Amino acid sequence: MSMILVGKNDIAIIQPLPWKLYDQQHNVLIEQGGIVRDNEHLDSLLANGVYRELSWDAPGDKNGGNHLSATATNPDQASADELRDAEIVKVPFMNRGRVS
Repeated sequence: MSMILVGKNDIAIIQPLPWKLYDQQHNVLIEQGGIVRDNEHLDSLLANGVYRELSWDAPGDKNGGNHLSATATNPDQASADELRDAEIVKVPFMNRGRVS
């Protein structure tokens, strides 16, 4: 199971979680559909490190959109925008000592 670190902006207070939350040892802290009660509860979770399962399924998939997309895994939206807008540079392949 691949895990991704959850940030403060990933969790809505008093709203059902779309995924399970885990600690570093992969123990379930809060089940899917569970609720983070308040900011103190959220801060407590984040202070110890809280994770969710990583999946490459698109949001809105057959599982109800409870999985992450590749772009949703980046907690820093500015970085995601930079990656999306980055120039693609083609690097020539060097064939060392081989004849094609």
